Amino acid sequence: MKIKSKMLITAFFICALLLAFFISFSAPIMGGLMVLLILVLFSVIYLNFVRRLESLNKQLNQLNSQDASNIRITTKGNDDLTEISYQINEMLDNNQRAINQLEKNVEMKSAEINRIKATMPALMPALKTEPLPEIIKPITHQKDPLTSLPTRAFFNEALNKAISHAKRHNKIIAVLIIDVDAVKNINQTLGINIGNFVLSEMSQRIVKTLRTEDLIARLEGDEFIVLLSDINKPKFASVVAEKILQSLAPPIKDFFLTANIGISIYPDDGVSMEDMLKNADSALYQAKQAGDNAFQFYTNAMDVEAREFIKLENDLRKAIKNNELVLYYQPKLHIKNGNIAGVEALLRWAHPELGILNPAQFIPIAEDTGLMNKMGEWALREACKTNKYWQDEGYEHLTVALNLSPKQFQHADIAKTIETILKETGLNPKYLELEINESTVMDNIEIAKSRLDTIKLVGVQLSIDHFGAGYTSISHLKQLPVSTIKIDQNYIKGIPNNPNDSAITNAFIGLAHHLGLEVVAEGVETAEQVQYLTLQNCDMVQGYFLSHPLPQQKIELQFKKLADRALF
Repeated sequence: MKIKSKMLITAFFICALLLAFFISFSAPIMGGLMVLLILVLFSVIYLNFVRRLESLNKQLNQLNSQDASNIRITTKGNDDLTEISYQINEMLDNNQRAINQLEKNVEMKSAEINRIKATMPALMPALKTEPLPEIIKPITHQKDPLTSLPTRAFFNEALNKAISHAKRHNKIIAVLIIDVDAVKNINQTLGINIGNFVLSEMSQRIVKTLRTEDLIARLEGDEFIVLLSDINKPKFASVVAEKILQSLAPPIKDFFLTANIGISIYPDDGVSMEDMLKNADSALYQAKQAGDNAFQFYTNAMDVEAREFIKLENDLRKAIKNNELVLYYQPKLHIKNGNIAGVEALLRWAHPELGILNPAQFIPIAEDTGLMNKMGEWALREACKTNKYWQDEGYEHLTVALNLSPKQFQHADIAKTIETILKETGLNPKYLELEINESTVMDNIEIAKSRLDTIKLVGVQLSIDHFGAGYTSISHLKQLPVSTIKIDQNYIKGIPNNPNDSAITNAFIGLAHHLGLEVVAEGVETAEQVQYLTLQNCDMVQGYFLSHPLPQQKIELQFKKLADRALF
């Protein structure tokens, strides 16, 4: 182990003095001279140490008063002071490296901020009456002078960022390249001014079909390109493509134009800007081969699915007008007395070519295209009207239940719509039950509670559908103005043989009864399930064991059979 300098000096001095005193007893003169020599030697060593210490202190003061970036401690020797100097210099070197890295980061961020500032004016409308400010002039190449749309360079940069965002957040984006025919002929025959007017009008029509978060740019000539960000499903791009083609259909200055659109989807058709653009352009070529006013996905399978989606959407828009929507009814049975407790109205689409379609085949389309509110309102009115008819015909007064879709429930005027329909049909509100999916309630519990409270004031009954599929807590459930829960059929399928499903079902029944709520088990298909639910004091059952959903005329026959106890 290394002996430190101060300890070494002190030890040497003490040993020397002891030796000198020992010698002085035998040889006084020699001992005195030795003591004097030792004192002189110690003074020299000590003074040298003090001078080096003062030098170190002076250099440290310079570090505190000046820029330390280029100052380092200098010392000689191999003792504590030298080691301290090395440590100070190492600390200064580390600090300088950190400062250099920080300055580099600040420089990069400043460059990024300046670049963003430079591109922002490209999104602003063109200033037609006054010259552009000096600060904007250097980046005018980012904006097309004719249409005021961003240029290819700006679009490419935005696409790169959108791809990075989609990769981080697992999103889907789409690129649409639009090619419009006949503009070149207009330029050649009627002049560039007419052609420019047509291009400008076209760009405005396309812009109106897009969402605010989407981006459109002009490539060159009569080509445009669109970026659809954060779309839920790839086939949503086909809806936008169809809207664009429809927007360009009406004549401009008595000129009828046709267009074609090529579509590529991230990540299915590419994960880079180059791949997305190349594949969209390839799809555009295929669209042109198909004829005027056509769009084409890069992937053939996606193209087939999108065309089926578009056809169903167009058919669905006509369904209400053509009276193709119908309601089927499925009874709910009260276990204890064996009476019908009510019916649930279920929407069906009597498609002229495909036959009766279940909600899973068309409800997603209605949700994506904004048709759900209109269809839901039709179903609500039809259910109330039918139930009032049954009451007027002398059937037992039953409650008709109807599921409110998330879109309907989120509508601010839903309570007013319900109240209006009840007044129009003359149905007493207590004979209408509205079911809201548990997941819809849990999306925003505060807003949901407020909306349910408002709907409850109309006088209708409320229930939570698909209970157990979401995450409703007891504290939330007891705050909601509901009278019934419907246990999700995924749990009912497992009873009585699956111990987990059985335990969960028992817990749901006990919880609901503790809160004063009734329980409906949906999806009941066997007698064993009915027997088990009876033993667990479940209130009502619904499912194929009783009856499949039936149209109005057939459910009326079921009423008569059940009334005569024909099923028991």
